[in-house]
Amino acid sequence: MIEIALVEDNPNDRDNLIKALDRFSKEENEPIHITHFSTGEEFIAKFKAIYNVIFLDIELGGMNGMSIAQSIRKVDNSVFIIFCTNIAALAIKGYEYNALDYFIKPVSYEDLVLRMKKVARSVKDSQRKISFPIEDGIQVLLVNEIIYIESFGHDTIYHTKDKNIKAKERRSMKSIEDELGPLGFSRCNVSYLINLRYLDSIKNNDVILYDGETLSISRNRKKDFLNDFFAHLNRNGGISQ
Repeated sequence: MIEIALVEDNPNDRDNLIKALDRFSKEENEPIHITHFSTGEEFIAKFKAIYNVIFLDIELGGMNGMSIAQSIRKVDNSVFIIFCTNIAALAIKGYEYNALDYFIKPVSYEDLVLRMKKVARSVKDSQRKISFPIEDGIQVLLVNEIIYIESFGHDTIYHTKDKNIKAKERRSMKSIEDELGPLGFSRCNVSYLINLRYLDSIKNNDVILYDGETLSISRNRKKDFLNDFFAHLNRNGGISQ
């Protein structure tokens, strides 16, 4: 199920987009659930981090789309944001907030299908799980709960938003990289395997994560890491989620 939020104050634009999304759902056999909000204020007041994609009108009355995107990114760095606008120049600015893409109204169905297929693929990937032994049993994590994995001495530590989990296993980072690399992970140095969806920026030889944490990029891995990052952007149709 793809959870969709639609923030749009124009009834015609809203109805056209809902019709196109319903068509996509039927033709591609992808279950969807759409929640509509007429104002940015209503959306922010009721926002929960449950959506896979947010269609966001930039030119809302009151709180505009850019302000909403900025608020979203403070609490949810992974949701896809797609701007809808009559003015392309406004949408391009949206990439500052890690937008997946933008539509010029009226929305083209063919363009919608391309974006929604990327979202659907990401949703399926987000449901993948990894398991590993811990001190008192077995830990199961959704792959996209993992921000990065750290090799520290003989320990392997899985870093998530809520906690850091030490695995009780002697598994090489190379084998973990082989498993998770196709799902959007890349090594920035010998010790860290990063989930690229949590990467905020790259500055010189540092990786800045969504929460401001900084990890270093080693010289011999920088080229491959950057290639992985740009490939990740290309797969997702825009800036990282």
